[in-house]
Amino acid sequence: MAALWDFFVQTYGRPTWTYLVGVGGSAVVTRLATIQYANRFDGALTLCGIAGDWAATSMDFFVAGAFAAGVTQEEFDETEIAYLIDNSIRPALVDETAREQFEELYIRLAGGPRPFAREGLVNDENLLWEQATFVIGAGYVDNIDVVYDLRGEGVASEDAFNAGVVRRALGNPDLYRRFSPGATDSYALRVPLLTYNTTGNPVSPISVDQQLRRMMNDAGSGDLLVQRTVRNYYDCGLGNGEWVRGLADLVRWVEHGEKPAGENLLEDDLKDIGEAFTRLPNVDAPESAAVPGAAGRLLISGAFKFDGELLANADTWVVVVNDGIMRPCSYWYWFTPSSEAGRYQHKVAADAEAPGCGRAGARAYVVMYSRERRQEFISQEALEWSPGTTELTLNATFSSANPVGAGVGDTVQDFLGAKYWGVVLDAAGEPMPPGTFVEAFVGDTRCGWYTLPVVQMASVSPNGEAASYAIHVSGPELLPDCTRGAAVSFRVNGETVAQTGINTLEFFATELDLRLEE
Repeated sequence: MAALWDFFVQTYGRPTWTYLVGVGGSAVVTRLATIQYANRFDGALTLCGIAGDWAATSMDFFVAGAFAAGVTQEEFDETEIAYLIDNSIRPALVDETAREQFEELYIRLAGGPRPFAREGLVNDENLLWEQATFVIGAGYVDNIDVVYDLRGEGVASEDAFNAGVVRRALGNPDLYRRFSPGATDSYALRVPLLTYNTTGNPVSPISVDQQLRRMMNDAGSGDLLVQRTVRNYYDCGLGNGEWVRGLADLVRWVEHGEKPAGENLLEDDLKDIGEAFTRLPNVDAPESAAVPGAAGRLLISGAFKFDGELLANADTWVVVVNDGIMRPCSYWYWFTPSSEAGRYQHKVAADAEAPGCGRAGARAYVVMYSRERRQEFISQEALEWSPGTTELTLNATFSSANPVGAGVGDTVQDFLGAKYWGVVLDAAGEPMPPGTFVEAFVGDTRCGWYTLPVVQMASVSPNGEAASYAIHVSGPELLPDCTRGAAVSFRVNGETVAQTGINTLEFFATELDLRLEE
């Protein structure tokens, strides 16, 4: 990073201001760069960053599960780690009491009870077990002398936990130092640092932010740190709005001395964290229930199968076909607990909350994106929307031989119109508010629509960015006048914008920001 800055200076001259932004592991690079090269960088923004001993959170997760499963030190010492997890720990956590203890222990170790901590754990549990297998098996952790703080009494006493928890010594100190050089060297920051995280992030949990605060306070640079959280359980489920607001506030801090507001994540009670900095409520947040039309939401649940096998580790969402137009209508709400492989749940908006979504005569499909194949698949089955119904079951199956689903329509092109996504801005370049109506036209025929969400949705990003739209343009198989290859125009709240597209046969969306004219 320093060399890149030097190259820029040699080529174009010294910039007036330089800011660094880092996500996840790159947050370490960002912090170290601003410490070691403070003469080059003026401020830093990190999102879901790690701090200190990055492997400790994996060890916290593992020891919580091992304790709840009743694993002894002798069993731990004598059993290969992957075998122990797959054959002793995870099967034991099927028991309801053991499961409850495991979840509460990890939530307390990962920062304490807070909004969406449990949902985050369940959503990313498979990934967390994989990380624990690697970290502990490779000997990257040492908890021999750790005294665990459970942040209050719960399903286990602190004394009982510290007495019964399994212990692991660092297996290969030289390898660990080569693997993460400099990661824990210094916290004596010399320029302002603004951090964001999601409240329920289980991979880089709130305990990491707490550790960063303590280390920077100890290093005498605590005044240069401002921390914020967003109410979400997806691993770093931050939208563009958080980036934009964070960077703007950092710039005002650096260039005008206006230190932004933050949160104290060392408080004993974290139940209210994230409230001030969450742009849109999560569908499970209490304030979400007050949204007009919320009572019409439908919970769709069932099982996933892909080519006959239970599905795991894929992104899914629900689309609704209504009057020949398809639009995404689900919230980012699916997870697969370890004891229920292939199971899913989706909350889906009704038309009263998100125009174009569920109402009488509409059909709902599940869309699955395979990370391994880098391809979208649409369920073989459709669900007829039933107004007044709050829960329905759809056992969705996907086929590599027929990616768009046998029951979709007369031809595979029914789901293969153009897709566009991006942000919607007013004439001054500011994001349009929730509820803004976006339409796509071919000639005078409306071929797609979307409403900027008032609750976090799964349309564009895990956080369902407030100013982002996602439009599926129908093809002639759904609406005859939505001609293939024709020009597509867009309207925002009924006003035509200058940006246009083409109704091509594409599986993946094209990014196109829409902006009102002055």
